[in-house]
Amino acid sequence: MLLRINAEGDTYSFRFSENGKAWTLLKDKVDARFLSTQTAGGFIGCLFGMYGTSAGQPTTNAASFKWLKYEGNDPVYKK
Repeated sequence: MLLRINAEGDTYSFRFSENGKAWTLLKDKVDARFLSTQTAGGFIGCLFGMYGTSAGQPTTNAASFKWLKYEGNDPVYKK
């Protein structure tokens, strides 16, 4: 299973794929302004990472991540 997060300005879009070719939209144009320094008051930036949880419940499940690919296309860094 693959997860794609597109951060475009103050919105995020989330998609998943089982084969890396056909992508299914989970949620489009999610408002991410609450992650900004202006709104959150002192927050210094967004960090993407992989995380697994059982939400505090006992479990024998495991999460395994084979790779993470990041493509930084933020216009702030294209000066």
